[in-house]
Amino acid sequence: MLKRRNFSFFLLLLFFTGLLNAVENKFEGKKIIVYPPVLHNFDTEHFWLADYVQGELTTDFQEYSDLSVINRMNLEAVMSEQSLAEVSNYALKEDFLASMEYASLVYADLLVTVEITYTGNFYAIRCGVTDVLKATAVSGVACSFTGINESELSDGTAIHKTSYELLSKMNINQKKLLGLSEKCNPISNENTSNKNTPKKNTPKEYSSNYNLAKGINSQNKGNIVEAMMYLTRSKQNSLTMQESDARLNAINNTISGRNIKDTISKEILLRKEWIKIWSDFRNYQNDSRLQIYYSTELIKVSKLDYEHKTATVQLPVVIKENAECQKIYFDLLRAYNKIPKNGDWGLNTSYETKTIYNIYISLKNEKGDILGKKKMVLMNRQFMSEVELKYDYAAQYWIDFPSVITMDLSEGFIVDIETDCKGAVIMELPGYRI
Repeated sequence: MLKRRNFSFFLLLLFFTGLLNAVENKFEGKKIIVYPPVLHNFDTEHFWLADYVQGELTTDFQEYSDLSVINRMNLEAVMSEQSLAEVSNYALKEDFLASMEYASLVYADLLVTVEITYTGNFYAIRCGVTDVLKATAVSGVACSFTGINESELSDGTAIHKTSYELLSKMNINQKKLLGLSEKCNPISNENTSNKNTPKKNTPKEYSSNYNLAKGINSQNKGNIVEAMMYLTRSKQNSLTMQESDARLNAINNTISGRNIKDTISKEILLRKEWIKIWSDFRNYQNDSRLQIYYSTELIKVSKLDYEHKTATVQLPVVIKENAECQKIYFDLLRAYNKIPKNGDWGLNTSYETKTIYNIYISLKNEKGDILGKKKMVLMNRQFMSEVELKYDYAAQYWIDFPSVITMDLSEGFIVDIETDCKGAVIMELPGYRI
């Protein structure tokens, strides 16, 4: 009798274990795709957010689940006869049939749908999963959040929270979701009482999809240089590299004339396009040309005046050409030189410009009091030392701050640098020197 009870208990245990595994494995291996989010109350300048949110959700599902995730490039390969902008246009369609058509193109089993509403100062997200074969929502796999501020949306924390909630409700292994939970910040919500408070994202964690989305938006608007800038930045992540490369290749085909039939009008159209491209590049170059680095670790103190309690402080500052700016220039130049031309087009394709840059450097104590100020001028491609600023330019300069009060020296220094080169990279690199 005892043996029968043990055997019955064993069978019961197997039954519940099998049932549990069935629940856990309900979605495992299913093909899933994220539908471009539908945006409510957004102006056209913010339509790029649809691609950004779609990209972040897709990346989260790829990295933290056992689902077979279909990315945007898989769909665009199927739709190769259409323009790259066609897929993005789905974000403007709210009807159910459009979303089902989107999923069926790549034989997806599941479709993630997202709606984002702007309410003036905050955003709201509503998200769910649809069974494509049944054409019905998957019960219990949905979430919604309100009161999201702009930074929580743009830095990805709200998007990661959405991914976490959906995957949790799809019974994805919690160990897999641990890394995703660390990307989440608490945001107000309606459907969950989970109060995770993990660390906030760093920019590197979300910049790839952000830059990819901005690049797609620039590409759709016809701003070639801006698109190249963003798409080049987005290549730092292997999950976005494929799409970035594909879009950069498409741009290269366009600007080299491969997509235009070989007619007399081809050269006229291309030259007109290149006039705009070089003009856009000059604007981008002027705004983004400089990289400025400094190191408080390498500061030198000399000429101590014990009577007046002053000293001369020297700050090392390194000025370099922006490597990204150089890369885009040479990519453009290669594409331009490959075009067969009947004569000289008369366009300026040189890297050099004669822009004047002003660089303002302030030395402060830890209280924020200004100990000294200096202005550096980069004029007519030359700096004060007559070193020519060209594409491979890099030089280190020692900036003197005389008569700094020595009683403040024990506190350490804070450096504040500003410049009229709007997109300049300015940062402290401890111990950095050329």
